[in-house]
Amino acid sequence: MTTPTPLISVIMPVRNGMPYIADAVQSVRNQTLGGLELIVVDDGSTDCTRAYLESLDYPEMVVIPSQARGAGAARRSGVKQARGRFIAWMDADDIAHPERLEVLAGYAERHPSVVAVGSQVRFLVANQTRTACAYPFLHEEIVAGLRTGRPTMCNSSLLIRADAIRKVRMQPLTLGEDMDLLLRLSGVGRLENVGDVLLDVRISRSSSSYTRIAEQRFGTDFAVACDEARRSGRAEPERELYSRAWKRRPLWRRASLRMFVVHQRQFRESVILSAEGRTLRARIALACSALFNPSAVVYQLRRKLMSSRENKHELQQLARAD
Repeated sequence: MTTPTPLISVIMPVRNGMPYIADAVQSVRNQTLGGLELIVVDDGSTDCTRAYLESLDYPEMVVIPSQARGAGAARRSGVKQARGRFIAWMDADDIAHPERLEVLAGYAERHPSVVAVGSQVRFLVANQTRTACAYPFLHEEIVAGLRTGRPTMCNSSLLIRADAIRKVRMQPLTLGEDMDLLLRLSGVGRLENVGDVLLDVRISRSSSSYTRIAEQRFGTDFAVACDEARRSGRAEPERELYSRAWKRRPLWRRASLRMFVVHQRQFRESVILSAEGRTLRARIALACSALFNPSAVVYQLRRKLMSSRENKHELQQLARAD
């Protein structure tokens, strides 16, 4: 007997995901929307992740072994196996709110020109949540931010049309692959975010967003360079040649990268310290973060002012749709 085609394929790459993967998988099982399949790509785990997954009685879950090639390669493997009309990313240490996929799929169904939709998120430190940065709603601001290297969508919150993701090339970047994919998708259709907080994103001092900021920045810069080349009708740069040039860039640009790394790390440190109850140190870390990148502070203040207007506009659109 053939199984029904799922509406959404949730793709979850994992390497040594214990103990957090249990909550991540359960949050997918708790979704209010039916018609899901969960594809977990085990990216060479050496802990008991695989044993835990195999112990679950969850017929809608498929576990695919991989050879420790990184989260990006794991997602590409998952896409090849996905049967759903939509593909949702899910990190193995995050927690989806029960209504996440229902809200995003409903939005995508109402807006057929949208090829990828994301949500607002909260930070999760241990068992405590903290307010995260606000993401813009509309395609124009999202793409404008992406083209300057600014993350204007949360990768792990995304719901993407399967036919759209198969139209573009998913580059095998170690880090920065999410930025590259979004810029490529922006050439196929619209990118939008909803105003709802639908995902808790775990941060820690061991996460790649804390320890590998410089590498992420290289991947982002390369993705932006490829996008610029496509829009100007030039061939995309070769990654190896771009990497060599990036390492030889002027001293002031290297100093700028170091300032960016300090800014990002101190911002995350402020969130972690706040969750640990070390309020004074958290405020000092936040001040350091702002000092090393004032433009990010200005951007977020502007986003907060615009967010209430965008929420009002979205509610008006829903009212007209009803």
